[in-house]
Amino acid sequence: MKKILKQHYIIIFCILLLLALLFLLVLVIIKPNNQDTVTDTPKTPAETAFSAKMSAGNEMSEQELYDAYSHENDPAHPILNVKVSLQISNLGSRPGVPRLQDLALEYPKNVTQPPPTSTPKTTATPVPPPTQTLKPNVPRLKPGFGLPDINLPNTDLPDLHIINPDVESPQFTDDSFMLEWEYTGGRKVTYTVLLSTDKGKSFVQLKKGLAEEKYELTFPNKQSNHCILRVTAMLDGMEYKIADTSEFALVEAPMLAQPPIINYIDPQVKYVDMPGLRISSEPGLPIWFKAENHAENAAKLIWQLSRVPFVGTQASFGKETGILASGEVGKEGGEFSVDFKSLCEELAKPDAKRSAGMPFLPRQSIYELYLRVVALDESGNCIGDPGRGLGFSYGMPDIVSDLQSASFAENSPIRVHMSMPVPFTPYEYTWKRITPDVYNADLTKVSDMVLFSGSETQEASNIIQKAVRVELQVATSPYTNANTLGLAPPDGLVYSYVDTAPDIGLSSGSFMYMTPWLHGIEYKQFVPSKEELDAMGGMYYYVRGIFYVPDADNPSVLRPYPSETLTIAFRVTSAHKNEVKQITVRSDVPYVQFRSYTPIKWAAPDYDEYYEVARHIEAEEMTFSVRDTDGYKIPSFVSAIQKGWTKEKYQALIDERIPIGSVIHYTKTEPGFWGEFFGLLKAIYTGVSNAYANAKASVISLVDYIPFIGDTARGYLKAAAAYAIDYGLMSIGLPPTLPNIDQLAEQGMDYIVKVAVDEALSAAGVPADSTAAQEITEKVCKELGEGLTSELEKAILAQYQNPLKADFLRLDTGRLYQPAYIEVFVCNYSKTRPTRAGWVGVRTGKGHDVYEPKGVSIPALKPGEHMVIRIYLKHLRNKYCGYEKYFDERYNGNYELPYMLYVKAGFNLPDVKLAAKEQGLKPAPLPYVTEFVYDHQPYSYEREFVPAEWIFISDSAPNAQDFLD
Repeated sequence: MKKILKQHYIIIFCILLLLALLFLLVLVIIKPNNQDTVTDTPKTPAETAFSAKMSAGNEMSEQELYDAYSHENDPAHPILNVKVSLQISNLGSRPGVPRLQDLALEYPKNVTQPPPTSTPKTTATPVPPPTQTLKPNVPRLKPGFGLPDINLPNTDLPDLHIINPDVESPQFTDDSFMLEWEYTGGRKVTYTVLLSTDKGKSFVQLKKGLAEEKYELTFPNKQSNHCILRVTAMLDGMEYKIADTSEFALVEAPMLAQPPIINYIDPQVKYVDMPGLRISSEPGLPIWFKAENHAENAAKLIWQLSRVPFVGTQASFGKETGILASGEVGKEGGEFSVDFKSLCEELAKPDAKRSAGMPFLPRQSIYELYLRVVALDESGNCIGDPGRGLGFSYGMPDIVSDLQSASFAENSPIRVHMSMPVPFTPYEYTWKRITPDVYNADLTKVSDMVLFSGSETQEASNIIQKAVRVELQVATSPYTNANTLGLAPPDGLVYSYVDTAPDIGLSSGSFMYMTPWLHGIEYKQFVPSKEELDAMGGMYYYVRGIFYVPDADNPSVLRPYPSETLTIAFRVTSAHKNEVKQITVRSDVPYVQFRSYTPIKWAAPDYDEYYEVARHIEAEEMTFSVRDTDGYKIPSFVSAIQKGWTKEKYQALIDERIPIGSVIHYTKTEPGFWGEFFGLLKAIYTGVSNAYANAKASVISLVDYIPFIGDTARGYLKAAAAYAIDYGLMSIGLPPTLPNIDQLAEQGMDYIVKVAVDEALSAAGVPADSTAAQEITEKVCKELGEGLTSELEKAILAQYQNPLKADFLRLDTGRLYQPAYIEVFVCNYSKTRPTRAGWVGVRTGKGHDVYEPKGVSIPALKPGEHMVIRIYLKHLRNKYCGYEKYFDERYNGNYELPYMLYVKAGFNLPDVKLAAKEQGLKPAPLPYVTEFVYDHQPYSYEREFVPAEWIFISDSAPNAQDFLD
């Protein structure tokens, strides 16, 4: 029995031992579903943390993506810890400081207006002394004799007489006058005061039922040289006695322009943190900023100016490209200014003339700039994140003409007054409104100052007060096209002066503006000779002022408000208007057309878990296993080989199962894996920034292999490649931290290269028609563009945008944020002439409610050349805390008013008369009045739209046939 029992124990022990061996064998050979075995790869710790599976495309709707947006997870603009806040003056000038004035020069003393006169005081006409003549009914009694304290009436005066009958001539309309009289009759009467303007033939009643023997009257606004005042004594409602004054003239009161307000402070000017402001370059004055330091232990503050957006992270500080200038600010912050006019002039000089160490910035009509203030410690290190700063544009003002301006132009209450002599007075001149009459000018006149008055309405007065720019225009044709008000020169413009620092005066509670002494209507600059005028039968000119007022919501935008029009005639005989002959002048501007709008593609909330296969995968590169959507598990390469697979079989498997474009879903299983990077997102941003330097070096090397160009042209092309990487991508509005920036830039690469080549040639001071420049053909530019796209993609992939450390994976494009953009088509349809360079910009709504305004350059195009310019837009959904509500209304089309899209292109054209002379165009023969006009107006497009919806319909207004030779 014991023997049998012992055998049982031995059998059980053997069975248990066998089971243990089998269990160990399973542990060694068979791996869990979610990981490779320990022996699959030498990188055991990393591989055991990976769990990946194939994924289908993003299944969230646009609305779901929109609702899932989080400012804390904004892929375009990650949250930064910025220690210095910054504001900019909304109009550029320093708030609380008087406008720059030189009144002695602009309004010299010899044209100072006479001081206003008060109404002359009435003086009683002296009564003759009593005579010695005896009263008929009192014989031999002398007046006053025996009658103490009694004065006998003067028998030479009638019962009713006026004490001040000799009225000073002239009197002025709307002035007051005290009329006094005396009645010595014994009856009880009342008095009526009347006025005649026709030598006493008829009278108009001014006041009746007076008991006192005086009345302060106000002269009516009816001019006459034959006026008489009358006092009538009324008895029982009937005329009883009358008395008249002398005859006098009643003329319009002289309008005496008060001198401009000294040290006028514009109440509109203030500091704001509004992004995308347009600051006008016309005044040429420094632009003011205000910084506030919130950093502890800051040793100093510095400001930095860049031509492209700052990355803004602490890691990027000192490595960012595009910085143009810098300076120091007081440690506590405060106000400071930057002289952009001088800076832009210096930076635009070619390499040989520019100061050492200063970057190149091509001359532009509008500059897109970014400024920030950074707090530094004792070692010069940035405290916190330096920040992205404040973006703004600097250049020609943004003028918007709308229905409001056009309606105002039809019946403007801003009156035009000319200097006129005052009849019957010693005044040298007065300001008089001529319209609707014609002002007949003399050929001996050199110039006339013009006074614009806002006394007609409060609106007109407010416009004059708020105007930051006033333009005086003189044309040979009436102003009819109100829709282009302020956007293009009117037909027949012969003289214009823009006052960028208008001095305003205040008179009787209303504001007025008077043209400076040297910049009134300067007749000698446009009026032809006496002989020409006689041959034409005389000439009419049309004068007006345009007052540009900042928009209340968006001070970047100036709204034009014209005055009424004054007609001036020179030697006109019988004509009622000029006989005009228009001659068209080539502008050489390209065809411009709005093409489309694409809304924002919002990022999926879990976009950092999905990765796209960006290139073909080689078998050896598969260091992790992946489970396909059908459940099939693809082992790692090492595991497959250990299981007896051949390399060829494994390569065929991954080619079939994981082709280019496949998406892999990775779920972290090891907490804290990305902790040292403060999250995957920040690591990706750092990687994108580093990719720029790598791509630039690769592309510059690539230029050495482009054939058929000389060494000089090759040098320019290398500079262009550097410009394209450093500035080009960000200049079209792409945030520098986007992990898919290479893909977004691909469609705009032709434009980026074109602008970069032009900039490289400008920096070298080389004309576009030079031999070296001609070698950089369209084909060469295309090769450079393809190289830029390819090398940038390689550099992005080399940054390992994934935790699997595979350079064939990148974040899934379908789940990434893509900014909204518009596309504008630009083409030179001429076969013989290049086009002019220019600028195109886009604005929505009020300009700062959904997107920041954005503009880019339009390069000069060679004959037959064309391109599509893509402009990316920065959304303002996180403008400030709580702004989401207002953004949602406008973005999704729930706003109560129509929401507008504005696209505008502009070109710096010379004076049309100079262009006509260069083109050899002659004036029309007399008696015609010649008007040179450009063949094309500035491009402008506007329409209602919902920012969340696509626009596929292009602008149908431009006609390509009009741009052919």
